[in-house]
Amino acid sequence: MTRSPLALALPIALLVLLLQPAPVGADALGDIENEFEKAIRKVSPSTVVCVPAGVKASPTKRPGSSSGIIISRKGYVLSDGDVGVWYEVTGQGRDRKITTNDSDKIEIRLPDLKGRGSRSYEARVLVRDRKLDTSLLRITKPPTGLKHLAVGNSDKLQVGDFAFSMGDSFGLAAEAPPTLTAGLISALVPAEDKSVGLYDMIFTSAAVNVGVNGGPLVDIEGRLIGVVSGPESPWDPKTRDAKRPFQFLGRVVPIKRLKAFYKNVPEAEGLFDDASGDRPRSRKAAILETVFHETGKRAYRGLVSLDVQRNGDAEFREIFALGRRGLGRLQRYSGPVSGILLSDDGWILTSIYNLGNTVGIVNGLPDSAPPEAKLGVGLAGIARIVAHLPDGREVEAEIVGRHDGIGVALLKTKKPESGAERAYGANLLKPVPPDYYETGRIVLAVANPYGAKRQDDPLLTFGILSKLHPEDSGTRWAGQWQTDCSGTDATAGGAVVDLAGRLVGMMHIWDPGRHGRNSGISFVVPWGQIEPVLDDLKQGRVFSPPFVGVRWQPDASGEGLKILSVVKGGPAETAGIKKDDVIEQIDGQALNNPGDAGRLLKGKWSGDVVKLTVRRGDKTLEIEVTLGSRVDPPKPS
Repeated sequence: MTRSPLALALPIALLVLLLQPAPVGADALGDIENEFEKAIRKVSPSTVVCVPAGVKASPTKRPGSSSGIIISRKGYVLSDGDVGVWYEVTGQGRDRKITTNDSDKIEIRLPDLKGRGSRSYEARVLVRDRKLDTSLLRITKPPTGLKHLAVGNSDKLQVGDFAFSMGDSFGLAAEAPPTLTAGLISALVPAEDKSVGLYDMIFTSAAVNVGVNGGPLVDIEGRLIGVVSGPESPWDPKTRDAKRPFQFLGRVVPIKRLKAFYKNVPEAEGLFDDASGDRPRSRKAAILETVFHETGKRAYRGLVSLDVQRNGDAEFREIFALGRRGLGRLQRYSGPVSGILLSDDGWILTSIYNLGNTVGIVNGLPDSAPPEAKLGVGLAGIARIVAHLPDGREVEAEIVGRHDGIGVALLKTKKPESGAERAYGANLLKPVPPDYYETGRIVLAVANPYGAKRQDDPLLTFGILSKLHPEDSGTRWAGQWQTDCSGTDATAGGAVVDLAGRLVGMMHIWDPGRHGRNSGISFVVPWGQIEPVLDDLKQGRVFSPPFVGVRWQPDASGEGLKILSVVKGGPAETAGIKKDDVIEQIDGQALNNPGDAGRLLKGKWSGDVVKLTVRRGDKTLEIEVTLGSRVDPPKPS
């Protein structure tokens, strides 16, 4: 659906009114809350829990669980293709075997909305299809007054529309009403066969956890627009594809596709009739949806998609994470990633997370770490980077500079053209003013992980600036904002923008082993950290956390740090620092503990020179040390 500039200007103007101080803004936001509550009231009574009848949990039997949606007063229920599954466990140790079984007899549990348990009804599976991931059930003796969910039209969806997911998240419906989560329509995958609907799959930023599979996804009017298939997971054998950019988002089968599938099933006649009609949509929420959609599309025109091609079979399939049991491996996305086009002549910003493993930067690496865990090895394995431009053309790009301290890399297209802004078809993003940043600001994360198969809309999620990590926090993310925008491998390197489409910063992931992905904890590298280092990056500078090459501890005298060991071939040894020296100052600033050293070295580049005041016996020396890189430091002697 194409909107004119006037149609765009009107929602933005109305949004300004929407966010005015009380009483105007408060009334408008209250209206949106009311619209949310109406949608929730419609979906809550129609969401059920589906378990295999007669299968009780035991050491040898494990019942599965799905959610479901009542779509008719006659007791018809929609769920996913795994409804009624249960697992039989036999043997022990190496002989242990798990067998998957299906039950067509289902216990439907209708939770009490006041948190007083649930009522159970017997049902049977009429149709089950695991390929599409859908099932149709019917309650054998449906009670009177059964609440059912009206069917909407998934073909009318846009990226940026509100969506609500509900289901038996982690089994919590046993003690309370089903769990509700809110988010956006983040991506719409076009269907090759339009006779089954416009979209093959819907992806949402609404949290989809274990047990929500089979539950409803509804729009702001509370109408059913799809059935939740589950979280898109790199570990799910049904969707295991390292190049799919939707990992960790909620995967949903569109209602139009389900309608086409069930059209020849006699029992399904009339169940999927579109109830949306021509009724006006909820007004205030629709304004906000329009702003999300239009702002996302404008920002999308300022993004490139980067195809990072690697040497040989070095496909980037694993992330290394440091946990309690040492260095572990996590599967990761290896398809195209996002970059922000910064200038007319082809400068591109992206996240170092897209180029190599960052665990060593955040946590350091044990001696036993495999080479591929090191950022430097990942960077060396890159054979070619192809930038897919907003106008559809492809241009090679190369890494020019890198700032591992804040998590960014700067790339340059190899063959810039005159009039590049027009040639690249870009909408260069203007940054927010310095005084913009406040906790609670609504932001959009806009990504372009589609490579040569550019979609009409970006991958879009929304959230807030939730926390500023202080500059003196001592963490790698010091000075950066935390956000609950859905941070995934495919959104890293994308733009974080405000509701006017201005650049807030770059989306980044530091430590997926600790923070997870789409967990509510991602990072925004603010423009205020990026802009001051751009000139240095353009000159080819590489900043890595500064490496001196010593082990030290506070000296017994209470002044300075005593050298316990010196790394062979490291910066300190090269400069003449020796074991048992006491470092009293760095660049004239007193040094009494390792924290002082971290503070005084913060912001230094590898390659920068620092002057150390050294006490050696009864002599005081001034020694200049050229700082090294922590990417792959030499081993201690």
